[in-house]
Amino acid sequence: MVADELEHDAHMTDAEAVRRAFDAQNAVSTAVGAAIFTLSDLLLFAWAATSHEAPPFAWLFALVMAAVSAPTAWIAYRITTASSKRGRQRFTGMAEVVMRSARDWVVGYLLAQFTVLCYAGTARSPVIWGTVFPWMLLAFRFTFVRRLLVYIALFAIAAIHLYARKLAGTPQVGASLAANYVITLLIGTLTSRRVRRRTLDEWSERRESALERLRMRDELRYARELQLSMLPETPPKLDWADVAATSIPATEVGGDYFDYIDVDGSLAVICGDVAGHGLSSGITLAALRGAIILLRKSLIRPAEVLERLHDVVAESSRRRTLVTLTAALFDPKRMRATIASAGHPPVLVHRRAGVEAIELFGPPLGARRMEPIPQREVAFDRGDIFLLHSDGIYETTNDSGAQYGLDRLMKLLASTDGSAAEVRDRILRSVETFRGIAPQEDDLTLVVVRMI
Repeated sequence: MVADELEHDAHMTDAEAVRRAFDAQNAVSTAVGAAIFTLSDLLLFAWAATSHEAPPFAWLFALVMAAVSAPTAWIAYRITTASSKRGRQRFTGMAEVVMRSARDWVVGYLLAQFTVLCYAGTARSPVIWGTVFPWMLLAFRFTFVRRLLVYIALFAIAAIHLYARKLAGTPQVGASLAANYVITLLIGTLTSRRVRRRTLDEWSERRESALERLRMRDELRYARELQLSMLPETPPKLDWADVAATSIPATEVGGDYFDYIDVDGSLAVICGDVAGHGLSSGITLAALRGAIILLRKSLIRPAEVLERLHDVVAESSRRRTLVTLTAALFDPKRMRATIASAGHPPVLVHRRAGVEAIELFGPPLGARRMEPIPQREVAFDRGDIFLLHSDGIYETTNDSGAQYGLDRLMKLLASTDGSAAEVRDRILRSVETFRGIAPQEDDLTLVVVRMI
């Protein structure tokens, strides 16, 4: 999850970042080394099983170590691929369990492997492997203290085997091995420190980026909550109309808006859409809603209010912002709806005779050249259904690139009956089914008014 990764990056300590970077490198080195050791263990088993010079039970130790090396190589390989697929030093499932103690099991495996190679091999195996092994360990990343302890253990194991076999020149060989260990210890320490510095630099930048993205995410979340708080929580309870609505933003902060306003016993329904979506759209909507609240008494003349809102939109941002808006005033006494539109999709009216689209061709709010807002008065009767909507409904596209279309919406409305909430939900289900697996590209807003 992206959110989890941001939290992870933002709160990871320097010590944990270094440890995970070291563990990831050690997993790669272990995968390669264990694969090589598997082959060497099998060859050692074959030699020990047929040679009279092999120590007692050397073949058994070699076979056991081969049985350990093979799954170790596989597990380390799986951990490595899990890390690379995620693009960072993070692990899940089995990999996470193993990586919690990665340093311990890697060190334990290497010491066991070194012991078997020294014991089960020829008389000079402690010298050969005692010389080669420290250089192989340069591919692993350890802290200075851990590397020092590992090298001391390796030197002790090699020394025990040397003296046990009474190899000629043992003191001189031991001194040579000690010098070899000191050199590789210094090289390994310097290499690990360089990796540590590079890791801290990378994680410092990543942490700052994650903290900034978290801050922006929190601000967007707050802006989304603020925008949603501007939308009415519940529809008005009227004895002459049943109302239901919803708005589903395509991003954290949407550009659609709807509202209900009581105007001296009549119901004014607002449905708007700011071009685009995001934080700038949310700011414009906030300014627009404030102006609508101030002008609510004037909504008995919807077109006049929309013309006054043009100045609000034009002055709310330095960038040219366009807003389409429909304002419909439903008068229960006169049984008429007064509809004004500033470039918004047509209001659909479902009557017994069929579905009619009330198309009013006016410029959107904020346009450079503002013309008079068109207004139309429509009579209604009981059972009539008015649908106000944003273009995100009929412009919904599926994974094939086909659009839902206004005709499909009108046909669906013509075949739909029931409460306002049932009409709303059926339209939403139809749109979601049509879109399928395609992403939602625009905000979806519906306001359904059914006359009782």
